Amino acid sequence: LPELLERLPGVPQSSAYRSLAVLTQAAALQKLASNDEFGRFELAEALTGHHHHHLSCQQCGLVIDIELSSSLERSFAKAQEEIGIANGFVVTTHEVAFAGLCTTCLQQPA
Repeated sequence: LPELLERLPGVPQSSAYRSLAVLTQAAALQKLASNDEFGRFELAEALTGHHHHHLSCQQCGLVIDIELSSSLERSFAKAQEEIGIANGFVVTTHEVAFAGLCTTCLQQPA
């Protein structure tokens, strides 16, 4: 949200939160997993047609979009199907978020 408010200085914070909530509820945005105090959002995959996953830094909150190889995606699809069957679900999609430390944070002294 701070990044959004920086780009739109005249928008009240309450309006920005409300807009993000409405767009998320309408499935136009999806909230990303984050390890910091700020929510991160991106356009929903249904709107972009672009399937991807995320790397997130546990220290600075940086989130990077990543694409997995087709063989890894097939493995996830197989696991998705098996998990669904085992739990009485038809799983239609999956989200994967890898967490760790980015290069910049790794270079900072402890």
